[in-house]
Amino acid sequence: MKLLIADDHGLFRLGLKAAIEQKIEGSEVLEAEDAKSALETMEREKDLKLALLDINIPGNEGLSFIYSALQRYPNIKVCVISGSEDPAIINAIMDKGASGFIPKSSANEVIFSAVQIILAGSQYFPMDLLNKAANKAEKSLSRLTPRQLDVLKSMAQGQANKQIADNLNISVGTVKTHITAIFEELAVTNRTQAINAARDKGLIL
Repeated sequence: MKLLIADDHGLFRLGLKAAIEQKIEGSEVLEAEDAKSALETMEREKDLKLALLDINIPGNEGLSFIYSALQRYPNIKVCVISGSEDPAIINAIMDKGASGFIPKSSANEVIFSAVQIILAGSQYFPMDLLNKAANKAEKSLSRLTPRQLDVLKSMAQGQANKQIADNLNISVGTVKTHITAIFEELAVTNRTQAINAARDKGLIL
């Protein structure tokens, strides 16, 4: 069984590689230190089962590396393993179909257990972080201004920025400012996540 660890920290790669190969009989762990070599490995190794990918890796901008891996190699399970614990990132990769997210701060037993869960066909996401984010989003919804709620409701109706601006008699720049503030308050990265958060709390239909 082949797995890939893509991370630019050599000691971390070696430690995780040794632990996995010791605990999973017959496993072979490949390594990559940047986004380019990781994608090349995923292209070359047709029997690769799981790719553990760090988002803070040379050659990656934002989440483009992760999105490319998910889109180009749908038969390979992709799990992000990262020092970042930003719930917005976790939600974003969940939306794109990743199999998991493992914080690097996790104990070795947790990391190994998560790998086993994913290899067995399930998903692993740190629910404690997501629950904290949900609680923050609930509090943030109550802090949105009436105008921000108007913008949010317009977004839910599928209106583009120009249409929202015309309907609310404000500039497109002001609409963008409100949307940025909404994203920050709700700890989300796109319109869909913001709308879903508001619907979950009954603010919009």
